[in-house]
Amino acid sequence: MDLYPSVDREAVYLLRVTWDTLEDHTEVFPASEHGRAVLAELQNHAQALDIIHFDGVPVGTSA
Repeated sequence: MDLYPSVDREAVYLLRVTWDTLEDHTEVFPASEHGRAVLAELQNHAQALDIIHFDGVPVGTSA
């Protein structure tokens, strides 16, 4: 997990989290006690959450 500050927008950050599987992110983590606590904390500190999913393979390379 990495947190990156925006260079041109104050108080904007990118939180990058990698998962072993999509299900770990979409099903296992949100249903866990820790997952619910993390999501609640993020919502307490963020004005808006934009969640975007990316493939782990860079463009122009093969898996």
